[in-house]
Amino acid sequence: MSASLDQRSRPSASGVLAGVAVYTMFSGDPTQLLQWCNFHLNAGADRLYVMLDRPSPELLQLLPDTPDIHWHAVDQETWSAVYPPASRNVERKQVDGFRQMARLAVSHGHEYLAFVDADELIMLYEPFSDIAARFPEAPVFRLKVREMWYDDSTSPTEPFAATLALSRPTARRVDWNRAFGWRAQFLRNGLLGHDAGKSIYRLPLAAGELSVHTALSPPVVAKTAKVPSASGGLLHYDCGSVATWNMKWSSRLAGSTVATGKVAPQRWALQRLFSHELRQPPEVQETFFRDFFSLDQEAQNLLDAEGILERLDVRETTSGPLPLGSASTRPAATALTRLPDPHDRVDFQFAFVCDKRFVKPTFATMTSVLAQVGDKGSVRFVVLGDGLDATDFTRLRALEHTPYDVQVVVHDITADLDQDVGTEDAKRATFGRIYLIDYLPEQRTVYLDGDVLATRDFTELFALDLGTACLAGVSDSAALRIVANPTRVPIEQRNRLVGITNGEPLEYLNGGVLIFDLDNPDFRALALQARALVVMQGPALKQRDQDALNLVFSGRKYRLESKYNYMTQFYASDRCLDGDLVRLKYDAADASLIHFSGKTKPWESPTDEFYNGLYRRLVAAAEEQVGVSCEFYFSKPAPPARHHWPVQRWVETLGSAPRPPAPPKPSTDIAIVDLCDEGAYLKLSSKMYELVRAGDLRLVAYARGETLFEVPLERLSPQQSHLSERVTPALRTLPFDLATMLADCDGVARHVEFAVASRVSDTHVRFERWIGVIDVLAAGTVATSDLLHEAGIDGALEAVSDGWLTGWVRPHAEAPEVAISLYIDGELAAQRLARPTKKDPSEEGHTRAFRFNVANLIQLGYGQGGDVSVGVSATTIPLRGSPLRISDAGRELRFDAARDTWVQPPREPNAGRLRVRRGLRRAVVRIRDRVRPKIEGSLPQRR
Repeated sequence: MSASLDQRSRPSASGVLAGVAVYTMFSGDPTQLLQWCNFHLNAGADRLYVMLDRPSPELLQLLPDTPDIHWHAVDQETWSAVYPPASRNVERKQVDGFRQMARLAVSHGHEYLAFVDADELIMLYEPFSDIAARFPEAPVFRLKVREMWYDDSTSPTEPFAATLALSRPTARRVDWNRAFGWRAQFLRNGLLGHDAGKSIYRLPLAAGELSVHTALSPPVVAKTAKVPSASGGLLHYDCGSVATWNMKWSSRLAGSTVATGKVAPQRWALQRLFSHELRQPPEVQETFFRDFFSLDQEAQNLLDAEGILERLDVRETTSGPLPLGSASTRPAATALTRLPDPHDRVDFQFAFVCDKRFVKPTFATMTSVLAQVGDKGSVRFVVLGDGLDATDFTRLRALEHTPYDVQVVVHDITADLDQDVGTEDAKRATFGRIYLIDYLPEQRTVYLDGDVLATRDFTELFALDLGTACLAGVSDSAALRIVANPTRVPIEQRNRLVGITNGEPLEYLNGGVLIFDLDNPDFRALALQARALVVMQGPALKQRDQDALNLVFSGRKYRLESKYNYMTQFYASDRCLDGDLVRLKYDAADASLIHFSGKTKPWESPTDEFYNGLYRRLVAAAEEQVGVSCEFYFSKPAPPARHHWPVQRWVETLGSAPRPPAPPKPSTDIAIVDLCDEGAYLKLSSKMYELVRAGDLRLVAYARGETLFEVPLERLSPQQSHLSERVTPALRTLPFDLATMLADCDGVARHVEFAVASRVSDTHVRFERWIGVIDVLAAGTVATSDLLHEAGIDGALEAVSDGWLTGWVRPHAEAPEVAISLYIDGELAAQRLARPTKKDPSEEGHTRAFRFNVANLIQLGYGQGGDVSVGVSATTIPLRGSPLRISDAGRELRFDAARDTWVQPPREPNAGRLRVRRGLRRAVVRIRDRVRPKIEGSLPQRR
């Protein structure tokens, strides 16, 4: 370690967290939890609030009974009572738990509550009271994150033993590839985990939405204070120890802990990497952990020179005052979880990448392979798709319905390519080869481009002795030309290939056909290095992934005969008119794998060129043998699916283990649509409605941390089918008298937050989940426009014109959109989103227009009358405007019996032209009024 690095080290100051309570949700190693508590207690935190996620009885026995810590256990029964299966994710639990503990902290008299994870420590270099004094109006204090890494001489056996703190760089560009090697591809802004930081909140919480990192509501975000790095930050021990790393990621990969928030592509790639390593023996896992999370001396010196690395050793402050227990309570390396491998070995495994343009050709390649080798053993096709949809997935998997023993596995890598390759390169799908290492079951695999066809059995490649090599392929056509006639190859291309191969051009392999020997223990590490090269330095590589593979696997490559990759574009050109190339052309003509590498593809152009005709004949023969259709212009219709499998095949297929499910997407299973004097309108998923009917769930309203009212959700009405398309699907009403509910606060409440609560039994404390906020809640006669002005909202229902109810609204300046609700006789009839119409939303006014179709409302049954009112969904106060009735609004409509609908009458001639002229006049006046003061201000003043 350099001297400058040691000089910058600063220990944690005692008492800097005075005035702050700290919250976390925990599930994992008891040692980690107790050390986390010790650090923050030693730093002077007023109290710790720890929500224990499904704790074991053994953990509860280890926790000390102390007034400085509030332990709050939540078992699986409680989670199941509040969250449907599709919405159970750790981020939502953390946020809802934080809100509940924040209300408890208010009752305990605390003014600030921090929200951090159990692998994060708040490190301040000055008292928080001094920081808060500089930002007296801030509702949130944002802490920057610092990633912790191990010194390569430190033993990674304790959760907070890492001693190297890496900061996100500000201005200078850092060579991450040089400092971290192949690990650099998993970094974002220089950090391995999140770079969003965490927050300390002023209590009671400002109304609005929260994430696991900070507040999301624009008014709160605008007032958030960012704590300078010199004042402190957040230490993120994403590495932890071998035991905590194993526990955390095995739980996620097994599905017992679900994280479904917005996850960066690097984080998904990291999860795939860890998925592989967690399937290895414990000793292999520990070796990987040490190699991955440690920085060697060269990396330390480089990062220290950039001024972004600091030594911080907190182990002394985590050892007490709480006892850490005996060594028997700490997980040992031999107890590490080892995930089961979901894939069985097959006889032959093939890999492909394709986008939508290459779905049919890739299917043709797979069909030709199956026609040649499919009856000789079990086959697995692994396809990585770029931008494919469900129809494409179904098409590629059609081969599973043939009599052959074949499995087709398709993965979507669109997000990976967007992140690492970009969206401009037309050939970017071919770069998907670098991601195959994440998805391929570990056994020897033959990769084929989607324009390759098999002409005969080539299964000898799976038994070929590669020696020490772990990548095999055919020399690229450019390499062949360099050897045969260097003067006919452009100097730039010649220098590039010679440089990549250290003067041996024939060692440069074409990427159209490759053998990936995943059985070789060195293959995975080299493949990860090749991917890092593309991710970090892709634009510098002319052939990107092909160059990267040839560079990284230098000295570990095996050259195949040209018959395994007969490149038609090369052999059909005038480059093979003389010399050794002519002999090679005819010697390899009887090829096993033909690569139709020309720019004009045979499936796109029905020309009479020889290789185009050959492609059509080979595909037609394969289609006939396998019993499928590739749906080319020359293909025959697909025959009926064959279901004459033998009984044993059906037993094996139906009884096989299911494939791992895709990570569930976040779902809004319950939300408040709007409120009125008669009750609330809620949107519920079917699973959430089942929970409501099965348990004692209640809608709870809070104002300034105090309970305003509670309403049993069992009062929910049936689904409002006649409004399902006009407002939102699965809409239900919850009746209650709003005036009675607000009687204790004179009929008005501001910043009202709503939660769903459940009490499992009399012995279990109720857990609540947040579902929304209403800026202004008012009932009856007190719901006046004056309250709207106080909330910073204005608007009006203007008129009826051409069969439309029109109006305008001016919501909060920070609101990206606002929902406008239309009530007829007090019943919610329709809802629309009013979005900004100006190009620059920062301009004064923020006025947004809205309108409702009268014909649609009349068809819903409101044509006999009905008082009309319009309001902003964030309040229960109607907008200004003259009293209107829906029957008056519909007078200019007529009923068309032939179409069984209400239609607008024909417009008067030139009415549209007149409206355009009026609009142009108004635009000219607005421009004149805006420009004239600027012009006048720039003119010289008369004396």
